[in-house]
Amino acid sequence: MGAGCDYQFNSRWVIGAFADGTWSDITGDHGARIGGVGDMAIGRMKNDWSWSVGGRVGYLVAPNVLTYVNAGFTQTHFTDTNMFDITRNDGLFTGIVVPSQTFDGVFVGGGVEYSFDWLPGLFLKSEGRAAWFERKDSRAFCVTSGTACSSFGNPVFITDDNLISRRPITYIAKTELVYTASTGANSRSSRDTDSLPT
Repeated sequence: MGAGCDYQFNSRWVIGAFADGTWSDITGDHGARIGGVGDMAIGRMKNDWSWSVGGRVGYLVAPNVLTYVNAGFTQTHFTDTNMFDITRNDGLFTGIVVPSQTFDGVFVGGGVEYSFDWLPGLFLKSEGRAAWFERKDSRAFCVTSGTACSSFGNPVFITDDNLISRRPITYIAKTELVYTASTGANSRSSRDTDSLPT
């Protein structure tokens, strides 16, 4: 969901500002060197929410088709990551967890909006966006007994040798139905938008 406003000028050009947020269930592999359980361990990172604020510049290639680019600030969150021993065929849980983190970053993107003639204010929007986030360190820790990490003792997993450095990059593509409320002759969409992913 999101909110924003656009201003149309020179008959073809549009500039605007916006803020949006997303709840998600995006996962990806995360490998790390962790002493005491072999050379490597691997887990599934989960990105569960993000939000962005930024601006955009667009050009009307047809009366009802807007192409645009956007950029701005973004923040995202990754949940706890359970790490598994990849030196074993069965991928046993090591007992090691990389804690959840929130990252700040920047994004750039672009897309196309198509307005429906039969219902003024209703748009179909398709957009791609790439985001680069800051690098952060986190300290892996052991959470269960009877696993690879507990056999070496917790102190092994709270030292600086087991700091894990992460710098996420995300790529998102989405298509939405967006309704906008126009407030003036030169305002293409001064709007509080409700977006429905399709």
